[in-house]
Amino acid sequence: MKRLSKLFGSIIALVLVLSLFMGTTTIENSVVQQVTLEEQIVSQIIERSDIPQNSATQSQLIVLNQTGAMCEEEMQLTNAGELTEKALQITSQNGNNVAVSTYIPYAIDSVTGELVNSFVYASMVTESGTVSPRNTQEISSQFVDVVVKTTAYYAKLSDSLGTIYYYRHAGLESAWTGSSGPFQMTRLYASYITQGDLKAYPDCVNQVSSPVLQYDYSIESLINQANPTMGTVYLDGNHTMPYNRAVHMADYYEDGGFVYVKVNYYNRSTGQSKSAEKTYKIYGK
Repeated sequence: MKRLSKLFGSIIALVLVLSLFMGTTTIENSVVQQVTLEEQIVSQIIERSDIPQNSATQSQLIVLNQTGAMCEEEMQLTNAGELTEKALQITSQNGNNVAVSTYIPYAIDSVTGELVNSFVYASMVTESGTVSPRNTQEISSQFVDVVVKTTAYYAKLSDSLGTIYYYRHAGLESAWTGSSGPFQMTRLYASYITQGDLKAYPDCVNQVSSPVLQYDYSIESLINQANPTMGTVYLDGNHTMPYNRAVHMADYYEDGGFVYVKVNYYNRSTGQSKSAEKTYKIYGK
């Protein structure tokens, strides 16, 4: 419990920092409201998910549907005044081995019956602005109904100076948790692709300039599960790179570790079948 408390404390501290940065041009009450909403959403993600109790973890909120890595300042400028889709991302590392777990939260919109990113939904139903707030009687403090978790595994390798990094693709896991009610998940699709220049390991970290074995190399781990059971972890451990190979990121935009997650679902109340898809980048040049 102590470790979970510390992890939650770290997450809340991060949320506070992000919110203070993003709210410097708004009135004080708006800043307080935004911090409270993000705190509530993060807390609800934790409640619905198996957040690891590991002291060697790092947590952050990330912006979804971005192909390139952005620093916090760039993130705020890019999304200023917009409704931003976010997810909670937790990274754990043991030596060179890294696991990046991304928790994408959804709320079931009471009006449309669709899955909406929880951070967007909370802004829609509680704040005025370009999106009109819902009737106050309809507002609930429950912003997370479903969480889709995807964990990408890889090894992060570097030269002796720690200035050049190489990556070894190692597999993918995905699962969903949440309340069922009128909601039925019909398909869980997750793709994790590593792309870059293939090199020999450990030659690439020991030599000043090692030859490229294959340009624009790519490897993909894929999960495509029909009618996934809530709480069941699905995995692809068959597409892993051998120990004597590693990938170098030569291009900022084209190379990296990319994750794409899509869920298909059916709402029995509305009789409609819908989908929700998100992308994000976990490493790059």
